Amino acid sequence: MTGITKNKKIFYVFISLIVIICVLIGALFYTIKKYKELEMQNAFLSIENEMLKNPIDDTATTPEDNTQLPHSDVHDIEGLSAYQKLAQGQPINILIVGDSIATYPWDIQVQAYLQEKYGSAVTIDNKALTGSSSYAGYVAVKKLLQNENIAEATTYDLAIICYGQNDDDIGFSTNYEALIHTILSNYEGCNIVCIQEASQMDYTDKMLAIANIADYYQLQLADTIASSSMASGGNIALLTEDNVHPNEQGTAIYAQTVETTIDEAVINNIGKKSMPSPIDTAVYDLAEFKEITADQFHRADKDYYLELDQPISAVLGYDLITVLGDNGFRIIVDGTTEYSIQEDGFLSSPVINLVGHAENGSYEKIQAQKSILITFNTNPQADKFNGIYLSNSIIN
Repeated sequence: MTGITKNKKIFYVFISLIVIICVLIGALFYTIKKYKELEMQNAFLSIENEMLKNPIDDTATTPEDNTQLPHSDVHDIEGLSAYQKLAQGQPINILIVGDSIATYPWDIQVQAYLQEKYGSAVTIDNKALTGSSSYAGYVAVKKLLQNENIAEATTYDLAIICYGQNDDDIGFSTNYEALIHTILSNYEGCNIVCIQEASQMDYTDKMLAIANIADYYQLQLADTIASSSMASGGNIALLTEDNVHPNEQGTAIYAQTVETTIDEAVINNIGKKSMPSPIDTAVYDLAEFKEITADQFHRADKDYYLELDQPISAVLGYDLITVLGDNGFRIIVDGTTEYSIQEDGFLSSPVINLVGHAENGSYEKIQAQKSILITFNTNPQADKFNGIYLSNSIIN
């Protein structure tokens, strides 16, 4: 054997070994991937089995929560609830209000699940809005009846609330309760599912507030924090795209958690509930509602001017779409009192927010005698102004 032939043989053996190693490595990664997928599927199944074996006690207080709220005086009212209608295969209408997490297709999965399991026609009206807080949910519910013919307005049997990620800690509890109060005021006896968002990763003060309010009003609680933690081995971020929004597996967890919550309510024959006195009477500050659109203002360049017919004392909200860059503006009342607002500069992100917070039992109110002037820092932002909302107190 010549030296060249020997070298060729060694070369071919070397190449063959590399090919074999690559094949083995590929097979190993494929096996690991399939194992992880099977592990995730088993986790989904274990969630449902665990919840069915150990139903969530809605009256229980999370260990981290030391605040005990008085139990509500809520009682059943006439008519079939959403859960009783499902048990009988009757059609139901579902309203969803929430932030961007509620725009993910878990609602479609829930709809398909309920229709298949109960044989009911399920209609879903999803009013979720990217980047929004619970105040935006209040606005959405208020505008539903305002923009519809009362005689032809949809009656919702069930509402699913998905907020917290974009809410400030200050005033969150009052805003969230005001949303529930508004739903029950507009749709008497409407059943409600409150979602604790897995994006919080843990039981933050906002998530504990949701649990307390749900307990007081005797509403169903969909704890996606617990179910996501169980499915991910405690690393909820694995079920997200960006540590906030659910990926495909995370979306399935949201759907399954809501489905299990509804199934438990059907099994327990939960009826309609009347509305108790609120925990925080500040919610009455949002009882009345008026929208003033941008075209009702007089615009001059970057300024919007509104002359008042009569003095007002009102909780003030604003509605706009952000632009890339500067999104700052000022609200000037009667030419003197000034509120400075600065929103994050995301491109084409809708913002419905409050001026001020709900603190110490009441919302901050503007006192205007003659005028409201809104002046934006840039023309592009001024072009994206939609209007304001006034909520007047009915308690002096």
